[in-house]
Amino acid sequence: MRWITLLLLLVLCGGCWSETVTPPNTLQLLPHSQAILSDLVLNDDEWRWLRKNHQLRVATWSPNVPPYFMSAGHHDYVGISADYLGLIAANLNITLEIISYTDEQAAFDAVNAGEADLIAWADDKARNAGFLLSEPYIKKIPAEVVNLNALAANDGTVRMAIDPAWKNLDAFRNAWPQANIVSFNSARHALEALSFHQIDLFIGDATSTQYLINESNLSDLKMRHLRDVQVTGFSFAARPEKQRLISIINNILGTIPDNIHEDIRRRWSGGVPLVLSERHLYFTPLEQKWIEDNPEIRVTVLKGSAPLSFFDNHKLQGITADILKSISLRSGLKFQIHAEDNLEKMLTSVRTGQSDMIASINLDSASSANLLTTRSYLFNSWVLIGRRDGTTQKSANRLVMVNGDAIEGALKHAMPDMQIQYASTLSAGLDSVAGGRADFMVLPLINASFYINRAYRDSLKIISSVEIDPARFSLAVAANNYPLATILDKALLNIPPEDLHAITRNWYSNARFPDSTQNSTSSPTAESLLSWVLAILLGSATVCTGLLLLQRRVYRRSPPLQNLIDAIPTPLFITDLNGQLKMANRAFAEALAINVAANRGKPLQKLLTAAGLQSDTTNGREIKQWQTLLQINALGYGYVGGWQDITESQQTLRELQHARREAEKANRVKTTFLTTMSHELRTPISAIIGMLDLMLRRKADLPADRGSLHIAWETAQSLLALIGDIIDVARIESGRLILRPERASIRTLIESAATMMDGLARQKELAFVLEIDAELDGDVLIDPIRFKQILTNILGNAIKFTTHGRVVLQALLEKEEGTQLHLLVVVQDSGPGIDAATQARLFKPFEQGENQQSIQGSGLGLFICQTLVTMMGGEIALESQPGIGTEVSVRLRLPRMAKQNTPTLAAPARLNSVAPRRILVVDDHPASRHLLVQQLQYLGHHAISAASGQQALALIAAQPPDVMITDCNMPGMDGFTLARTVRRENSRLVIWGATANAQTAVREACLSAGMNSCLFKPITLPALQERLAALPPGATSQPDMAVSLPAGLASPQNQRRFIELQLITLDEALESIRRWQQQPTPEIKMALHKLRGGLMLLGIHTLTARCEELEQCPDNAGLQALADGLQALRRTLQERLS
Repeated sequence: MRWITLLLLLVLCGGCWSETVTPPNTLQLLPHSQAILSDLVLNDDEWRWLRKNHQLRVATWSPNVPPYFMSAGHHDYVGISADYLGLIAANLNITLEIISYTDEQAAFDAVNAGEADLIAWADDKARNAGFLLSEPYIKKIPAEVVNLNALAANDGTVRMAIDPAWKNLDAFRNAWPQANIVSFNSARHALEALSFHQIDLFIGDATSTQYLINESNLSDLKMRHLRDVQVTGFSFAARPEKQRLISIINNILGTIPDNIHEDIRRRWSGGVPLVLSERHLYFTPLEQKWIEDNPEIRVTVLKGSAPLSFFDNHKLQGITADILKSISLRSGLKFQIHAEDNLEKMLTSVRTGQSDMIASINLDSASSANLLTTRSYLFNSWVLIGRRDGTTQKSANRLVMVNGDAIEGALKHAMPDMQIQYASTLSAGLDSVAGGRADFMVLPLINASFYINRAYRDSLKIISSVEIDPARFSLAVAANNYPLATILDKALLNIPPEDLHAITRNWYSNARFPDSTQNSTSSPTAESLLSWVLAILLGSATVCTGLLLLQRRVYRRSPPLQNLIDAIPTPLFITDLNGQLKMANRAFAEALAINVAANRGKPLQKLLTAAGLQSDTTNGREIKQWQTLLQINALGYGYVGGWQDITESQQTLRELQHARREAEKANRVKTTFLTTMSHELRTPISAIIGMLDLMLRRKADLPADRGSLHIAWETAQSLLALIGDIIDVARIESGRLILRPERASIRTLIESAATMMDGLARQKELAFVLEIDAELDGDVLIDPIRFKQILTNILGNAIKFTTHGRVVLQALLEKEEGTQLHLLVVVQDSGPGIDAATQARLFKPFEQGENQQSIQGSGLGLFICQTLVTMMGGEIALESQPGIGTEVSVRLRLPRMAKQNTPTLAAPARLNSVAPRRILVVDDHPASRHLLVQQLQYLGHHAISAASGQQALALIAAQPPDVMITDCNMPGMDGFTLARTVRRENSRLVIWGATANAQTAVREACLSAGMNSCLFKPITLPALQERLAALPPGATSQPDMAVSLPAGLASPQNQRRFIELQLITLDEALESIRRWQQQPTPEIKMALHKLRGGLMLLGIHTLTARCEELEQCPDNAGLQALADGLQALRRTLQERLS
């Protein structure tokens, strides 16, 4: 009774242990498909939802369902589902976290509990569980699989297996009512059972079935689609409340082109292999240095493990050899091969440092030996091998395995009655079973199929699959050799799945392995040794004689083959397995400049090396080399290969790919721009129209509503600011944004910006605090407009997103180094704060932080600020905590200017003493023309107007005005033509252009046409008044040449010497411009750079800016305008000397 109680306790404890919850682990998403979906269009609500949910959790589970989702080791997540998830993540700019659970139900529970957001592989079972499914991303096509060498069942029944992943089995049971359904844990084991004649029929999904057949090379199986059985496809699934997410996924799935769908299906069904992956293989500096220091790697491989690895005339062949070649092609590593007899010796070789890596080893064996491993490149089931004659007793329990395979624990769990024995080599274990010293052996299917078919066909057979995890073959290195492990892992990841399939199929079935693979792995018994020796001695003469005769016959028949390959225009060669040349075409002989007959039998590699064709690039040309295994008539197997110059085609392909990427990028930018700006522009325009409409509908005798006017005015100002931001972004993207530094008081600039923003803070009842370091004073060299733009944008954001509390502006002098002033500007607010994820996106175009009030904005301000600060050589940083507030800091290093002790040579005009002038306004747009006339009259000037260039010429001929302001873009005669026409007759008239296009190119066009300056619409009253006040009495056509001499030139002698040197510089610049106009040369840029330094000292900002622009891109019109300005400056300086 006591032992029964103990047994029950053990059972209960075992139950408790079995119910222990395994925590989920995170996998790394590794998609193989990369594409930008240019047709993807989401609405505002969907983009807003994505910004709030930019990181999604995807639930998956064990066991894997290849090729839909699986892990190749190292916690990665690959397959069809992974490829579609990669497309979704890349095109939505979101992050996906892959979480693996113990089983499907645990994954479902996690989504229901909110621990995960999405299931990537779902069908009707998920729909019945209450989940919302997307449109299927791949069709689920039922297929039946039979054995081509089927054996008839004695009782006439059909033994059928159904893929365990299929949830609804009723349709198949109804189609085969007499079938006896056999259950398996996985589709892989079911297919192997069909190959071993343990069942008669398999029903499963066509995609996964084809993948498993190709991977295990079950060539005796045939698949046929079942088109009469209606099933759904595989979809993404989420909870019903995440309907928006499913809608977004449906949108993406609907825009994926058919060719991308086809590429994914082909990749995971063993399609046409590729030579090299299009994904660039990137190595870290540490890895690159390691490759340079260790160009040759010592590799140990197992002698007798065909078709994984075997030796033919001391040369490594098999799947392992092809994997090493692919890695070498991608990494540049060279491998020195060393063979070992058994697994234990290989492990010892790496542990003791005699070798750097093992080329083919089961992942479990390497891990148990404390080695670092790469991802797996081949999955293969373990199978049970027994004697073919059936002499194995029912009580047989002697199981042999290769020492070091590290699957004892799994075998004891799957077959607890077995007594495990160990063999040093694969062939020794097979001999033990064949000789009756053991009953069974466990091997990977790939090894078992090969050796039984070639060496043990009459004595051994595969009995069944073993219900344990499949063998995962990988590369292994010592535990202290981490750089090599990562290099190998990246190279393996870069090999496309279809290439791995092709390598496996090639060595599974397409190669006739030489006898050495059998001899090296099968150890004959002492009883058969004498017969082997006699057979060899008696047959040697016959075989040699026969081969000589056969060879002569083959070469006598070769002329037709020679004629055939000579017709191929690209070089082609045929070698034996040792790489010795047997035949080649005329193009090959011409490329190497050799006689093929004279070099027959020589190593091909030496011939190629001598001709400089041993690499993929020759004399700067890109060469595509190819080689494949081929049966050469009766001579056995060899290689056929060749090469082709693909330089032009690859260059064209790269240009097309680059053009496509640029076009797709431009299309995405355009779509984002139109989507964002259409909304941002429509809002203020609607407000302005609404306010004006209300005022127009009021009765005429009612007084004007100044509040409505003020709202319309403020809204129009915000609209102008937005348009300015758009123009700045356009300048940034085109590289045309230019700073215009000048002398300015840094304290005055900061106080001015603070004064502007103080009113906004007061309107929201916020405390605004300004703190300026007392030592921060004096003039610096800075672009004042752009500096104030930075301050007002940061302050504006702080005020806009703060509902209560205060905003603080601090300006500190961190330190001074010589003439450099280190400025720190800090803006603090007590707003809602910003989370870390949002902070990472804020300095990108069209990105905004989330806020409770849904405050609108274009998301351009911080992007522009960061660009401006970077152009000024400074840094901008943002720190924020949700619920506490935000702090933005700007650091700049500014040149401090010397104090001015002497007045400027031309005093600025006083704004309040402007003499009335006669001004001609030329504009085809009535509203713009009327507004400008009203502004001029308000300022006390006499304004007349013309609607076209012809009318303006008539008015000028009748009575020339003092100033002409003309619109640049008018029908008929535009403003540029008008200015050039006036200049031919009148060189003294002041001409200003007016345009809404605030681009540098337009300003240059105005100056080139003979205008004195350019005004950008809308023209405000203060700006117009300042421009008019700057005109000297009796204004001339030349721009204002007010000169400021440096403060250090106190004595008249120093001033005179300084002006003389400037005149020399001006003369040299004018001479350089004249030479460039005759023959353009790069020296003009050096001359302009030198000139710009002198102009900055004189304070001539207009010519300085023009110099800077022409330095970047000199043109004839711009240089001529600069030359005219320099002549005027020269006259001013000459007058100063006299």
